[in-house]
Amino acid sequence: MDRRRVLRRVAATGLVVAPAAGLLGGGRAEAAPLGTVIDLVDRGLVAGDTDAHAVANAAVWEAATVEARGRGAKVLLPGSGVYRFAGPLHLDHGVHYESDGATLKLAGGSDRDLMRTRGFETLWDTTSTAGPAGWSLVGFTLDGNAADQSVDCFPLSLWGRAFTIERVHIRDGRGGGLRSGNGPGGALMEARLRHLTVQNNAKLNVDWRGPNDSQFSDVIVFSDWTFHMGAAVPGSRGVRFSVNANGAQVDRLHVWGFFERGLEVGSTGVAVYNGVVEGSQVNVWMAASSCVFDGTIFGTAGTGPYKGTEVGYRLGAGTPGVTHWNNRLRGVMHRWSAGDRPVDLVADNGTDIDVSVLAGTAGGVIFGRRDYKTTVNVACADQPRFSERAGGLSGVGAPRPELGVVGSLYTRVDGGTGSYLYRKTSATAWTAIL
Repeated sequence: MDRRRVLRRVAATGLVVAPAAGLLGGGRAEAAPLGTVIDLVDRGLVAGDTDAHAVANAAVWEAATVEARGRGAKVLLPGSGVYRFAGPLHLDHGVHYESDGATLKLAGGSDRDLMRTRGFETLWDTTSTAGPAGWSLVGFTLDGNAADQSVDCFPLSLWGRAFTIERVHIRDGRGGGLRSGNGPGGALMEARLRHLTVQNNAKLNVDWRGPNDSQFSDVIVFSDWTFHMGAAVPGSRGVRFSVNANGAQVDRLHVWGFFERGLEVGSTGVAVYNGVVEGSQVNVWMAASSCVFDGTIFGTAGTGPYKGTEVGYRLGAGTPGVTHWNNRLRGVMHRWSAGDRPVDLVADNGTDIDVSVLAGTAGGVIFGRRDYKTTVNVACADQPRFSERAGGLSGVGAPRPELGVVGSLYTRVDGGTGSYLYRKTSATAWTAIL
């Protein structure tokens, strides 16, 4: 959008457009009045995809942020140009940053985050509930310029509460894309993230450690370059919820790429609805209790680096003695190869599983140990349907070897001739008892 039209629109609302004088004229700027709009271009921000103005641009951003801090003021970057910065650019309490699609790109050799909340470096990995609150970031592309950095850094690093991020595209971070944390509990802590795209960041694309009870909608996380390379990225995650991410609510999430784990949930009470996850070694890894995944999980059907080892949904972190419970899996699972595990229960206690599966050549649907309190209902397009409840199984035809645990009972319900009740007598064998 043309900058003059933006300013005319602002003027029509009765807001005040802060003058260019003061900040760059050597004088000390006073705090902006409530409702002020600070135009970064008017303040001297220079567009261009070179590092020539990176230091000066960072100074303009910092000065505007200091002026607007805590006043509910807007820092505006009209247009859709590319601006280079020697990071980090600070996000601060009560400041609303808005653009029509401008790209903020980390200058070569900066070796630091492109953008972070003020005080992030001392708060990260603590239990503090401090950090800037009440700010927003709308309409930007954040480019981490990974190829020109020599250390792991992120386009966006956050430690704060009650903030809003909307229509933001995060890409090309050397250490990852978005990381966020905050201490547990309190009031007015939830962040809101809408229309978020996270693309081609190494390792941790979204590393969410708080604030708790945050809400996400219309989120796309992908790594198309890993598909082009045809290779996995060691240690990579599409989206990870952990530490203080308890109670996160997600609606419409798409994660795709050759990640080691597409969606990893390590915090209690995370709920994902209308999710699509595909292409990872473990597509959905549920390592917490009282969580929900409702959506579609696609295997790669032998086209990716995880052929024969791919897992659709895994419950349990594999830690000895740690059992997770009261989870729910609902959805459709598709495209599996020999050796894949559509559902893999590592450590289970009372999970509710209801899926429709095209198993392909996977050789089975449910693998691992099911606790007696778990309920399983599977509709297979290419194998007999079966269900498992309270330690007992039922299905069409004789039981398949991978079903159940030793001691389980299986009831044949198709009305065929011969035995109709079986007991599991070993890890791979059923014996007819009636």
